[in-house]
Amino acid sequence: MISIKKVILSLLAFLSIVSLVVSLTINSILGLFNLAVVSASQLQKLQASQLLLDKMKKRHNDKKARTTKKMLKRAPKRLGAGALSVVPLAGTAAMASAIVALEVADYCDEQKELTIDQNLLYGTEEEFNFKKCSDEAAEDLGKILSELTNFGDRESVNNN
Repeated sequence: MISIKKVILSLLAFLSIVSLVVSLTINSILGLFNLAVVSASQLQKLQASQLLLDKMKKRHNDKKARTTKKMLKRAPKRLGAGALSVVPLAGTAAMASAIVALEVADYCDEQKELTIDQNLLYGTEEEFNFKKCSDEAAEDLGKILSELTNFGDRESVNNN
């Protein structure tokens, strides 16, 4: 005679094997579509992490835009103030060049940090090109410098 104990153990073993096979089959099928089965608590943690990552990406993009705006806004002020303070002592062009070089270095340092952050946030391997950054920044600042020079020339003509 078969005991109830053996029947229950056999039934439990059978159900365990069936659940294992079903689980492996489902995971294999989902794996074909790059999907996975996760628990509800894991899903909540993943969603919270995704929200945090989205916020960090938004902050990164905002900071990137502010960095360029800040440089373009700050440079004319520095160039104008520096030109007034150094004119009696040294050439304005030398002073302006030094200020432009410092602005470019500050800007490119910030851009390098942003590139590192971008690589972490977006999973990229972008290399920072200091030469390219300094050329672009110097070009932008050169435009500002020429505008200030033209403005100064117009002011001196208007005053005479």
